[in-house]
Amino acid sequence: MNDMRRIVSLLVILLCLGSVKAQQTEVKYLSGTGPDNTVKWDFWCSAGMNSGKWSKIEVPSCWEQQGFGGYTYGCYYIYKERENEK
Repeated sequence: MNDMRRIVSLLVILLCLGSVKAQQTEVKYLSGTGPDNTVKWDFWCSAGMNSGKWSKIEVPSCWEQQGFGGYTYGCYYIYKERENEK
């Protein structure tokens, strides 16, 4: 009889533990999720426009379009040719 109570108690405990729901995962972005939802980050650019100083930029974004570095509009070969001329 005593063993039966232990077994029933154990089954009740296991059923209770099995019915507990797991916590839901929370996603937290370090940057914003799009152009209408951005986050300001501290930013350092080592060459080009506005280089050599800490600034803040909106993330996600294209840092060249926020006045840093040199935006080539996808034409990286232009800068390579200029470097070869020097």
